[in-house]
Amino acid sequence: MSDLYPFLMIPEFSHVRGNSRLASIYTRVVGKEPIGEAWLTGDECRVANGPLSGASLADLCRRFGRELIGEAAPQPGRFPLLMKFLFPHDKLSVQVHPDDEGARELGEPCGKTECWYVAKCLPGAKSDWV
Repeated sequence: MSDLYPFLMIPEFSHVRGNSRLASIYTRVVGKEPIGEAWLTGDECRVANGPLSGASLADLCRRFGRELIGEAAPQPGRFPLLMKFLFPHDKLSVQVHPDDEGARELGEPCGKTECWYVAKCLPGAKSDWV
């Protein structure tokens, strides 16, 4: 029988490009500095509940491998999806990431793709994306 169960993850907060409007998502105080990102599935996010409480997502991936992440993930010891909330105060820069082949040429295990959803924005906010 598996030791896995539904995890409640503790997010990791970053102060890059942030603001202080987290109340719509987070009710607890996260400090006085503006928060730019809340990583929900980053390597250092920790389990908040159950017998694996305190374990990081990276630890769980190493311990459980494919039992946790499934057969389709490209690397058995790495969580295949990074989910995060962004709380930008300024414009965000466009990021260009290599595909899998380009990443391997740079010594990285795999490339990166992104998909963004805007959940909420302030009146007058706009995107320059086409």
